[in-house]
Amino acid sequence: MANFENQKSQKLKIEELAPKKLDGEFLKDFNDFLDFLKREKISAPWKSINGFKMKYKGEGVGGISFLGEGGWADGIVEAKNHIHIGVDTIGYRKDGFDLYLDGQSDEIKKMLMERLSYLCIHCRPTCGCSQVSGRNAAAAGKMYEKVCANMTGYGFSGDNMRELTLFSPRASFTPEPVGKYPIETVKKLILARKAYIDKL
Repeated sequence: MANFENQKSQKLKIEELAPKKLDGEFLKDFNDFLDFLKREKISAPWKSINGFKMKYKGEGVGGISFLGEGGWADGIVEAKNHIHIGVDTIGYRKDGFDLYLDGQSDEIKKMLMERLSYLCIHCRPTCGCSQVSGRNAAAAGKMYEKVCANMTGYGFSGDNMRELTLFSPRASFTPEPVGKYPIETVKKLILARKAYIDKL
């Protein structure tokens, strides 16, 4: 099941793969999360080995990957009950932070403003984002310069579906954890992205 061509040819659904990667309370909690996505009309089509997109009205919301012991959806070392959930804000290198922030709770606003504090450190020296020293971003009446281009997305991982670790947007072979958040916060970020898409 870890082979790309096998998964692609089978057009696996996330509901079909989840029981092979998760079990016990983790699987139950994950199914509750899938129910939340369905209620919000967010689909989860297959994307890559052990990975699925989250989409709303044809726009990307984020992604879900079942992780191996070795890390980021490697699909090589199989492991139960490891997950990565990515959630987008306005889209990679796009503008529109004020539109995204409009009507959001203080919690969501604070999280975005914290992401804007990550300056480019050329963590990907061969990648286009580092070659231009990050990006500039305007939000809440302030201009932020040379910000990490990946700050527009959140990456949560862990082996407990109810509380996931948020990681720095910077690239690293050893991802930098910045805090633990309940799945309810992840859902709020998904709803913030959905609300942003509705405003476009």
